[in-house]
Amino acid sequence: MHTLKKDDMKAIGKEVDNMGGVLKIWAIKPNEIVLNGNAVQLLNEGNVYELQVTQDTASMAITMESDFKGHTYLHEAHGFVAGYNSDSAGYLAEMSRIKKFVIICQDGLGNLFLLGRPTIPLKFSKKLDTGDTTAAKRGFEISFSGRVHYHEILLTASPFGLS
Repeated sequence: MHTLKKDDMKAIGKEVDNMGGVLKIWAIKPNEIVLNGNAVQLLNEGNVYELQVTQDTASMAITMESDFKGHTYLHEAHGFVAGYNSDSAGYLAEMSRIKKFVIICQDGLGNLFLLGRPTIPLKFSKKLDTGDTTAAKRGFEISFSGRVHYHEILLTASPFGLS
C-alpha cells in the first residue's frame, strides 16, 4: 500500500502576493492574433487597442458553466476608461463597429491573461458616462463578454515587449 506524502499532493493555495484587479486591457481583432499554446503572436500591432482603465474599476472573471453538452466558460472583463477626447471617442467607435475581440488583461501582479479565442471572440460594448455632478468621473464604461469552450490562458510571455 502506497502512503501519500505531502509532496505528492497538488497544492492549490494562497499566493504570497495576491493583488487583484485589472490594470490594462488590450483588444485584438480575431484575425490579427495567432495562438500557440500559452503564447500569442500579433500579426499587426497597429490594429491593437490599448485600453488604459482607471485603477480599481476593472476586473475579469471566468465562470465555468455545465450542461448536458459539457462545459463552457463565460469570459467577462470590464472597466472604466477616463476622459473624453476625439481620439478615444474615434477608437471606441471603431471598436463598436468591429464588435468582437480577443483580449489580453494585465492584473495587479503583471500577469497577462488571454480571454476569448480567435475562433470564438468576445463581444465588445461601451457606455459614455458623464456622471451626475461636476465632481463625477467622465468617460467610458467598457466591457467584453462571451461564452467560450475553453478556460482563460495565462500567457508565458508578453506579445507587447513587457517584462
